[in-house]
Amino acid sequence: MNILKSRLLAILLLVALLPTISAFGAEKVANNDMWLTCELSKPRFFSNEVVTATVWLHTQKRDLAYVKLRSAMKLNRDTVAFMTEVNGQQMPKQEMINDKVYYAYPVAVYALSVERAGKNRLQGMVLDVGVTEVHVVDDPWWGQRSVADNHEMTVNMKPVEFEVRPLPAVDAEFPFSGTVGRFEIETNLPKGDIIVNESALAYVTLKGTGYFKSNVLPEYREAFMKGAKLKSVSDNIEYYYTDNRLIAVKELECDFIPTDRKDCEIGAIKFGYFNPETEKYEMAESAPVKVNVKSSTTKREVISI
Repeated sequence: MNILKSRLLAILLLVALLPTISAFGAEKVANNDMWLTCELSKPRFFSNEVVTATVWLHTQKRDLAYVKLRSAMKLNRDTVAFMTEVNGQQMPKQEMINDKVYYAYPVAVYALSVERAGKNRLQGMVLDVGVTEVHVVDDPWWGQRSVADNHEMTVNMKPVEFEVRPLPAVDAEFPFSGTVGRFEIETNLPKGDIIVNESALAYVTLKGTGYFKSNVLPEYREAFMKGAKLKSVSDNIEYYYTDNRLIAVKELECDFIPTDRKDCEIGAIKFGYFNPETEKYEMAESAPVKVNVKSSTTKREVISI
């Protein structure tokens, strides 16, 4: 929970500067001065679509010492297909509830997706929150003075319900990868000479919103059939979170041998996915790359004098 701890330190510094806002539709509070809610970026989304879940800590306390995870968030049925804590951009805020000022802290932000369609519920998160209480005591020697006492409160998250939509039927001939989001793909050659019949490298970058299931790769084999012979492929995946979206980047390092000096080309590489924005199956396709292949006589030894 390092992200959660660093986020709490930042929001405690900012909360004093925040304006007070009215929380229309906020739940009435009875005998509770601290509770958790979970806010989903979409209450209804597609199977395997990545959404954001922000956990808010609501309290009248301003002096919070720490937040510790006691029990993780989970689904009441099925398991999440993917979930990771991210650095969200949400800011703390003030709320007016029953004519009282409450502070709302974004203590955790997750990117997650669910595979099985149907109604579901996120629940079960429990936090231990350290609270600093300051009160005045009468000291027989020093008179009235302020004393800070620390104590811990256990806070449970209110469940949040949502619905997962099934993906529409896909044409049997469409090469659907099983990935949901929006993606683009490109092929690049590193700088330097490429020599006929000698190993060379090409890099294929697949980037978009969403996440990749294990062993999901674009259709690359047929791209290395025109004056080139593919030797091996290795892949690497990175994720980052920006503009309230999870971005996935998969890079393929393709080791190939150019076999034709005059006519060598890396063809189009394709990746079929489902776009939840258009609610259609779509194809990302890279532009073909012409390979400038040189003769082995191009190689020259570097002589130092």
